[in-house]
Amino acid sequence: MDELTPKQCEAIAQNHAIELRFTKPAGLTLEVWRREGDTTGWELIAATTRQRYVDRPTKPGQYYEYRTRAKKGEAVSDFSPSTVVYGK
Repeated sequence: MDELTPKQCEAIAQNHAIELRFTKPAGLTLEVWRREGDTTGWELIAATTRQRYVDRPTKPGQYYEYRTRAKKGEAVSDFSPSTVVYGK
């Protein structure tokens, strides 16, 4: 499924939330992974079939990093490049 690896997502920080927008292949679920700062591990925070996801609540000034991967059944793609944003 490497040809289905999602592109880097766009992250927009707003009032205690971060909106993620991404392009994903049709018919696939997208896993959204996050880590706070660069010293914590990655955690799966959502699985969606939509092209946007809002992560909330987030902390102002906190460093957040996101990456995604496509999933179909038990098969998963490689992870997208990560996106970094600071909470507002």
